[in-house]
Amino acid sequence: MENFKLHHVKRLVELYRIEQVNNYLELGWVLINTYKAIEHPNFPNEMMRYVLGWAKDESPAKPEYNHDDEF
Repeated sequence: MENFKLHHVKRLVELYRIEQVNNYLELGWVLINTYKAIEHPNFPNEMMRYVLGWAKDESPAKPEYNHDDEF
């Protein structure tokens, strides 16, 4: 997004599936941050998390719901 400033963000979403992230990015969301999270202390696999922001004046666009996006 041209001239993007963090204080322009009106809505945040945190995702963990790259397919979801790509769908949001295609609709105009901006990738703000990524980090690794441990899901459970007894299961120490790390999972990437993606934080996206909506910085446009109109209502946030959301991808159509897809059952494949579930766990």
